[in-house]
Amino acid sequence: MQIFNFWELIVARKFVNGLMVVNTAQVTCNDSHAIGIITGWDEFVNIDWQANYQNIFKSLFLFNGRRLLNKAELKEIGFVVFVIGS
Repeated sequence: MQIFNFWELIVARKFVNGLMVVNTAQVTCNDSHAIGIITGWDEFVNIDWQANYQNIFKSLFLFNGRRLLNKAELKEIGFVVFVIGS
């Protein structure tokens, strides 16, 4: 499991072994089976999803918890997109 935010790491380490801290949101998505976006940070809005799709496992599930991303564009790239939340 990869994690991008320092404070999330502190909380998650209590529950999950084998966490890795990375420097960018882009790197967090590499080699993933699923991505859950539960923050409104611009780092996730500005990811080059087309380029990133080449570095992930297929069929990648993307859970868009803040409705930040364009579902139609992501589906066109090949993501299986679920929009959750409001």
